[in-house]
Amino acid sequence: MSDVPFTIMLPLNEIVDALRPDVVSAVLAAKPRTIQRKSVSVAVLDASRQVASAFTRYEASVGTRDEARALKRLLVAASGTRTALKNLAKPI
Repeated sequence: MSDVPFTIMLPLNEIVDALRPDVVSAVLAAKPRTIQRKSVSVAVLDASRQVASAFTRYEASVGTRDEARALKRLLVAASGTRTALKNLAKPI
């Protein structure tokens, strides 16, 4: 079996012109998504709970094979708390 090269000619300008009205109407009909955020106090409280949970897990896993994962989870939770506190200082 051998490969045979060939060329396909597509009328892209005609395709674009045919689709343009549908695309424009879809863009105009689309509603912007609203971003819903938690209140800052709720975000800080949730972040603090996650840190407490992660710290409890880390304490229980010291000296076991789960210690590295628990430490990583604790660091992620602490990072989330820091982000929530930054938003408290400057509410969005």
